[in-house]
Amino acid sequence: MAQKMTAAVFADAGETEHATLYRQAGETLGSRGVAVVVTAVAGRYPVQFVAGALGKGARVTLICAKADRPDGLPDSVAVELAEDARDAARLAAETADALIGLPGGLSTTAALYRAWADVGGPVSGKPVGLLNRKKAFEIVRGFISDVANPGLGSTDRLIVFADGVDDLIGRLKRLV
Repeated sequence: MAQKMTAAVFADAGETEHATLYRQAGETLGSRGVAVVVTAVAGRYPVQFVAGALGKGARVTLICAKADRPDGLPDSVAVELAEDARDAARLAAETADALIGLPGGLSTTAALYRAWADVGGPVSGKPVGLLNRKKAFEIVRGFISDVANPGLGSTDRLIVFADGVDDLIGRLKRLV
């Protein structure tokens, strides 16, 4: 039986050019038995990702500030409340075995980084997986190899990059 894993997924909320990719990513995680945690900001969450995950039977938890609770959430989505958006992201990271970044805007990538740092970064032992579709995270890969690796040593057990969701999940499951 496949190892169960919970992933905090960071993706753009609301309308996004990545809607199709997000739905496919949600479906893949759901198919692989991964429970997912997402956050809402200003009442918006990654709708397509959540729909894909729920469609494949994933357990989905949304964490948000009380004022940011989205309307029209599917009944099967568990909701947990936080103090604010940063606290929601921290709680998502704390709850998860691993963090996943999907291609999106800079604010989404910044939220992932802050959440990981807030739970201890490398000391937390929580790996970060970045879906590098169409080289979305190449600048991050460069930063890690030029700046982080010299200071931390090898980051291969901390941060993984993959072009496909299935490959990304496989790599993360080996690390958790």
